[in-house]
Amino acid sequence: MAINIRAPAWWCILLHLLVIFATNAHARDAAQYNDNGVNDFQAGNITSFVAQDIKANIVQAKNTTSQLDVQVLVLPRPGEPRPERPQSHRDFLKAMRKGCGHLNMMSNDNVDQSPFTDDKTLSDNGWTETSLTMDRLPPIKADIAAVFRDLRISTSNGDNFIYSWDQDHAGTTQRAYGSEFPSGQSYGRTGGNYQNQINAGAGMLLSLNNYSPSYMINMTYGTGPAPPLNRLSDILWLQWSEAVQAGHALEEVKGYGNIKWFYQHTVADDFSMSIMDEIQSMPNQTLLPYPGNTYSMTDGQVNGDIARAILGSSNGNVVAFFLAQHRAQIGKKSTVSKVQSFGDAKVNEYDRHFLFHIVEVVEWEKAKS
Repeated sequence: MAINIRAPAWWCILLHLLVIFATNAHARDAAQYNDNGVNDFQAGNITSFVAQDIKANIVQAKNTTSQLDVQVLVLPRPGEPRPERPQSHRDFLKAMRKGCGHLNMMSNDNVDQSPFTDDKTLSDNGWTETSLTMDRLPPIKADIAAVFRDLRISTSNGDNFIYSWDQDHAGTTQRAYGSEFPSGQSYGRTGGNYQNQINAGAGMLLSLNNYSPSYMINMTYGTGPAPPLNRLSDILWLQWSEAVQAGHALEEVKGYGNIKWFYQHTVADDFSMSIMDEIQSMPNQTLLPYPGNTYSMTDGQVNGDIARAILGSSNGNVVAFFLAQHRAQIGKKSTVSKVQSFGDAKVNEYDRHFLFHIVEVVEWEKAKS
């Protein structure tokens, strides 16, 4: 069944087609994108979306261009060496294509749902949880407090919960998690840790310190293999669910769908940092203190490209899969409408942060029309 792709994704398809067609080097880059699809997008969902979108919208795509695309696809004359693009530029394009796919996925009616939906999966996968209220932690950081104040979110005790979950023991799963993970999966003590702050009443998910089991295994801090429950998007959903249930007890939260913001505090992974390096090399894209720069997914030309590239970063991946693969529990289709990128207000000491704004797909489509 063809998927009705929505602007601004048409030009994304043109980019994907032209990249494959233009040169062997571009084709190799596109192949790398497809190869990474299964790993980055879980079960290859995004690859099928792109193929269906191309089939359904090839005519519209022919008449759509992007300023960045034109710059990328200028080819050397015969016999001339092809100019080498920096890695950050290639990472930016890769992330931009992913971001296009994420927008389609979040709007699509048919997305595989996560099998990790209840807290019993934690102990079955070697996780130990600790929930803390804000009075048992150091005062909230000044830069985070400034964002919360601007969004009118409480920083007081009782409204915010810190969840710090550790994958700290080895074992074997006793449950099956879909056809991909039958019971009897052995896993090691990876040392993975996911720490996030959640204010369910306000609809804020704040990502603090997150080290995946795979990362800890690669850094030789822990032993593998990783358990089936290892992705941040799934862990974050279980943390959100627990915070919502705590809010229910206080009669402060109405349901699981009250998701308004994902705040990624301190972007640290190499891929996202490379994307930000490329963005900051562009004209008029200096990293600023909060509120920083705002990029809408419906912006034209460069700003829209940047928005979709940030959505396609490692941090944006988490947001997209959280929303798309837990839709059954959320109760509605939600998407990312825009993202703010900003740094700490310190001279030459800028940490990078993302603030993703979440809206219902129906609301977003009305705003576009």
